[in-house]
Formats: sequence, C-alpha cells, structure tokens
Amino acid sequence: MSNPLLTAWTTPFETPPFGEIRPEHFMPAFEQAFADHAAEIAAIVNDPGEPDFENTVTALERSGKLLNKVSAVFYALVSAHSNPELLAIESDVALRQARHWNPILMNAVLFNRIGKVYERRNALDLTGEQKRLLERTFIRFRRAGAGLDETRKQRMADINERLAHLSTEFSHHLLAEEQGWTLE
Repeated sequence: MSNPLLTAWTTPFETPPFGEIRPEHFMPAFEQAFADHAAEIAAIVNDPGEPDFENTVTALERSGKLLNKVSAVFYALVSAHSNPELLAIESDVALRQARHWNPILMNAVLFNRIGKVYERRNALDLTGEQKRLLERTFIRFRRAGAGLDETRKQRMADINERLAHLSTEFSHHLLAEEQGWTLE
C-alpha cells in the first residue's frame, strides 16, 4: 500500500493530497517520521566537530521535516475534519510524541553543544535572526529540563506525558460537547 504521507506531493504548491490520505496512513507515517528525526538528532549529537551554529543550531532547526509534515496534516484533519478513527489515533500519537521529544529536549550532550554555541554567541558573526534562533533554542531546551539531574528529568518526562494525555482528552471532550450542541 502506498502511503501518500511518505511520498513527494505533486499537487499544486505541494499541498497535501487530502483525498488520498486515510486514517490508516498516519501511524506508519508517524513511525517513519519519529525514526528519521531520531537519526537526524543522533547525527547532531555524535558530530565530532566543535559545536558551531551551523552543525548544531541550524542542523537542529532543519531536522524533523517529515515529522513536521505528517504532524501538520494530521492535526489539520483532527481540527477540521475529525472522526472517531482520527481521535483514537490522536490519543496514541500524543503520548508517542511526548515520548519522542522528551529524550531530545533533555539530551545532555545536545544541550551542551547548544550551550557552547550560546556562550560564544557575542563572538560569533550571527545575524539578528540567527541570534534569536540560538536564544530561543537554548531557552526551549532549558525550560524542557535539559539542565536537570536524571531524577528531575524523569519527573519532567512523566509530567509531559501526563499533560499530553490530559490535553488530548480535554480536546476530545470539548469536541464532543461542541458537536452535541445545537441551536433551535
């Protein structure tokens, strides 16, 4: 079976071919996207070169294209054209995304690479946009718990997973309430 989420889109402006996408396409696409993104992150973490803006921050920013593509299509459909099958997938995907992002955002080696670039930010010849991206990346990792000890990282990961579950459950309840409402 061909998965339109894993192929190049030949539609005008490379828009998603919504007519070809079925709920059963999403989980294989997410699995492939998670694997690809994990490999891209591993390449950044294991880069033997001295951390610089290009091999760390830019590489991080460019990673996860397939995950972004699949997520964008999935959440657009869940928001605008939801059905019980998509909602069931969303419950699973939310937890898997939390479990995918936690080890990335709490990766001590990756955070150390970002931190080294961040410490030298004033000595680097960065544009305003690059400085802002570096700052936001550093803050994002810091707030996600990258600087915590292992016990606190685990606690933070547990909280993130619980929040993913609760926010998805809340959105499902809200959607059910909105769908059940009528104006006479």
